[in-house]
Amino acid sequence: MALSLKYVGARPYTELKLSGVVYGFSRGVVRDDVPEEFITSKIAPMIANGGGAWVILDDKESKMLEAVKEAPAKKEAPAKREKKVSTPEVVALVDSDSLLEEQGFSSKLTRAKMMAWCSERGIATSNTSTKASMTELARQYIAGNN
Repeated sequence: MALSLKYVGARPYTELKLSGVVYGFSRGVVRDDVPEEFITSKIAPMIANGGGAWVILDDKESKMLEAVKEAPAKKEAPAKREKKVSTPEVVALVDSDSLLEEQGFSSKLTRAKMMAWCSERGIATSNTSTKASMTELARQYIAGNN
C-alpha cells in the first residue's frame, strides 16, 4: 500500500522535517516519498480530527480515478424541454418600476429615503437593508406579494 501526501492548506508553502530530511510542499503538490509510518501515525489522526490541510492518497484509489477519467463518457440524447414563456410576469416587472415611480419610489433615492418610504407603507426593513433589497421589497409590495 503506497501512500502519497497532498498539501491543500491555506499557506502557499509548508515544510515537514522528519529525521533531518525536509519535505517541501506548495499548495496542491503530491509527494510519495514521505514515510508511510508518519502519514498513518500523524497525518491520518489529524485529518480524522478535522484537519483540512492534508489529503492522503492511496495508489489504488488514484489508479481507479485515472481509469474513470480515461473511460469514454456515454453520450445520451438530450431530453427535449419545452420552455414556458410567461409574458404576464415580464410585463408585471416592467410595470412595477413605473408603478413605483408613481408612488414616489425610485432607485435614485438615498438609502434613508428608501427606508422612510418602506416604513410609511409598513414594509419591514432593518439597519442592514441595502438599496437593492429595499427596491425588491418595494416591487413585491406593489405587486401585492407583501
